[in-house]
Amino acid sequence: MLWLKDKVALMKSASEGIGKAIVKRFLEEGVLGVAAFDINQQRLNALKNP
Repeated sequence: MLWLKDKVALMKSASEGIGKAIVKRFLEEGVLGVAAFDINQQRLNALKNP
């Protein structure tokens, strides 16, 4: 079920834990893109290259 298909998501605290899991799930659900924000830039960059 792609309930987020063709939507755009914003996610704060996205680099680890629940935030990271939510970003991954959004992408699996067909979201067009995710604007991910976090204070830890190094971990946030790691989201781009899983």
